[in-house]
Parts: sequence; C-alpha cells; structure tokens
Amino acid sequence: MILLTLVLLSFFFSRLVNLTLIPVFADEAIYIHWAQTAWHDHNQRFVSLMDGKPPLHTWLMIPFLKVIKDPLVAGRLLSVTAGLATLIGLYLLVKKIFNQKTGLISVWLMVISPFLLFYDRLAVADSLLTAFGVWSFYLTVLLIEKPDLGKAFLLGFCWGGGLLTKPPGLYFIFLSPLILLLFFPLNKNSFLKKNIFTFFKTKISYWLLSLMVAVLSYNVIKLSPLSHMISVRSYDYILGKREFLKDPFQLFWGNFKAILAWLYSYQLLPGIILFFLGLTFLIKKAWKKALVFFSWLIIPLLGSAAIGKIIFPRYFLFLQPWIIVFMSFGITELISKVKKFRDSKVYQSLLTGIIYVFASWPWLLFSLWLIFNPVKAPLIEREQNQYLTSWSAGYGIKEVADWLKEHHPDEKVFVATEGFFGTLPDGLQIYLDGFSKIEVYGVGQPIHTIPEKTLERAKTVPTYLVVNSNRAGDFQDKAELIKEYPKPEFPFLKESLLFFKIKG
Repeated sequence: MILLTLVLLSFFFSRLVNLTLIPVFADEAIYIHWAQTAWHDHNQRFVSLMDGKPPLHTWLMIPFLKVIKDPLVAGRLLSVTAGLATLIGLYLLVKKIFNQKTGLISVWLMVISPFLLFYDRLAVADSLLTAFGVWSFYLTVLLIEKPDLGKAFLLGFCWGGGLLTKPPGLYFIFLSPLILLLFFPLNKNSFLKKNIFTFFKTKISYWLLSLMVAVLSYNVIKLSPLSHMISVRSYDYILGKREFLKDPFQLFWGNFKAILAWLYSYQLLPGIILFFLGLTFLIKKAWKKALVFFSWLIIPLLGSAAIGKIIFPRYFLFLQPWIIVFMSFGITELISKVKKFRDSKVYQSLLTGIIYVFASWPWLLFSLWLIFNPVKAPLIEREQNQYLTSWSAGYGIKEVADWLKEHHPDEKVFVATEGFFGTLPDGLQIYLDGFSKIEVYGVGQPIHTIPEKTLERAKTVPTYLVVNSNRAGDFQDKAELIKEYPKPEFPFLKESLLFFKIKG
C-alpha cells in the first residue's frame, strides 16, 4: 500500500507540475474550441464530426471547462484523468496476469515513461484511447475468467468508448478473442478432456453481447446528420480498400521504419534492451502470454504502417502499455535471477539497485526535462517542430488574449489571424471565450499583404492582426507592431508570433 501511494503521488506530481509550460498547440486549440462550442450550444454537441472526429473526447472535456477557468488546464486535466485510469487498469491487469511485484514495477514505469507522461499532459485524445485499450484487455480477462452480464456490459461500454474516441479503438475488439489463449489449455491431454464446444459457446456468447453493446454505444453518432464524416475524413489519413489492394506495400516500409524510430526515441536504449529481455523471458516461461501481449503490440503497429497516409508519433501511444508489460516482466525476472545467483544479501541488493537504476534513470531524466524544461528534452525533430517551434506551437497566444481582454473588456474589436483553424485562430478563441465583442477570424496563410476587408474594418473599429513571423509580409506602412513573442530557437528553425494593430 505504501508503494502504491508513492506511485500515485509521483503520478500526480509528474502530470500536474508545470502543466501549461508547453503552450497550446494546433490540435489542442481545435479540440478545446469544439468542447466550448458544444458546451454553449447543445445543437453543436456533435461539432467534432465536422472534421470526422468521434465526439467522446469533446463531451468529456465539457465538465472540466465548467469548473476550471483556464481552458488549457481544463483540457489537459482530462488527459491526466485518462492517464490515471490507465495506471489503475495496468496495475490490475499485470497483477492478475503475473503478480503484484510486476504490477508495481509496471505502474512505476508508466509514471516515468516519457511517451505517456508527455501526452498525459496534452489535451489530445490519445491518452483517453490508451486508457480504453488497457481496460478493454483487463475486462476481457475478467469476462473470460468468470462470465456474467455486468462484465459483458462494462466491456461493451469500454469498446464503445474506444470507438467514440478514435477509430483505432477497433483494434481492441478485433484483438480481444486472442485473450482466450490465456485460459484454454493447448496440450493434448487437457485439450481432449476439455469440452471445447461448451468452452467457446459460453465465452463467445458473452463476447457477442459485449460487441452488441459496443455497436449500440457507437451508434449514438447516428443522432447527427454528420455521422458519415468519420468514414469520409478517414480516407484523408488511411488508404482506401482499392488503394491498398492495388499496392499493399506502397506505404508499409516507410511507415514501419518511421514508427519504430519514433517508439525507440521514447524508449531509449535501456528500454529497448529490457523490452527484448522481457519478451525472451516470457516466451520461455509462458509463451501464450507472450503471444497475446505481443499481438496487441505488433498487429496495430503493422496495420497502421500498411494503411497510414498521415501518421504522428502520438497515434501509437496506446501501444506503450504493452511495451511496459514486457519491460516490467524483464525486470522482475532479472531480479529473481540475481537472488538465485548469490546468497549474499548485500550483493543481491547491489545488483537489484543497479537493475532499477538502469531501468529508471534514462526515462526519469527524460521525463524531468519534459516537466521542467521541455526545450532541452531529447525529443525528435518532428515532435519539437509540432509542439515547440513552428506555427503549430502557441507561444504568445495566451498573452495576446490577455492583452486584448485588458485593453478592450467591453469594446467591439476585430482580430484577424493567419490560417482558418488550428493554433490560429482557435488558440485565441479558446482564451476569449465569453468575450463576445472580441471577434476573431482567420484570413488564411501566408499573409503577404493585409486583406482589404481587414483594412476597411480598421477605419471604424480597433483591428489587430496575429501572425507567425515566417508567414508574414512587411506591414510597417499599414500596421504597428505591438509585441513579438519568440519561440524556442532550434538549429532548424527560428520563429516568433507577431501581434500588430492595423492602422485606421
């Protein structure tokens, strides 16, 4: 109990300290703005479907927005809560399949995992999907072990929740029958004694009930006339059936290498070593467990590599718990072998300490950088670019919003921004929620010249322009620079957010 308490305290520390140190980025701005829209207008509860995104993440964010003033904190606290659900589910699962010691190691690794920590602190749907994945596995185990209607319904709602969060939730349903391997004996004598028909009939009937509950839960989107947009927009991100059959490997190798590189960048070398040690030990000791957990890891990875037209590292966050399962088992086995190797308690304690340091220190250091100085964290360039340096990183946006609220609390104001959605204008809009007289609108990008409509407005109403430096022209004759907000400087990019007042 003491160790679990320490793990929980470490979890909250790692997820809550400096929660807004990284500013809002493009997707967060969109998702939070959707949640605000759905909150204020019940007719817009399915607003996320306009972009082909399932609505559950939007809906679950609304209660946080109602009680927390800062919209970015509210949105990110949803991910923190989802991370807590993942932690609890992973502990219960690993404890049940292995033992309590391995369960404790797994949740400690989860707390310090840079991959999970990073995205548990961002207002994106991937932490929520990860939680549904872990609980889908655990509830399937419970249902197979002792079937009843309550567990079947809980599993069905969990599957439905996954589908209503992101389309990869389908993997949790397709992979769940593999968990039957954990319970069905495959040696010849036991196999013949077992009533095969009764075994499968009982388990599959409850599985089908869970599937029906999941389908009915997911069909809530049919209440919206935009439900078809999920399939329509999906083909912007994945290959269609005809495209795939025409050349099944057209994307596979490039995606496969990229995904492995991304996963490696968050695991680091000690994590990879422990993963393969754990996999090897588990194959030798309990090959069925190894096969099931490895299938939950590798099948989604291969599937996404085969059909993914647009992929980002965070799309594979839901695979991290299965990597941790193998790592935690590897650590447990290493420690048990150390205890058998020498009788000396001092020697055993020393080697055990070395194992824990080897397993924990690289991740712990990486995670501490993410918490206290993310610019120095060893993120790959793709991640640095998206969250810290380029147009998608929202440095200065909250400051611009605060300036506008301070100087024009009750005055009609127009604010033009680059782009039409994303960090701008959505990032400004989330911070100006409730200030209806400050109208924010996007004018596209890049902005070489100030649009005529914006210049006309400036003649009668205070009008401003917010644009990233690498997308801005020379406005000195038509606009006054109020403030420049620099973003972290990297060798590959130097950029600032520029805040102008248009001359009337």
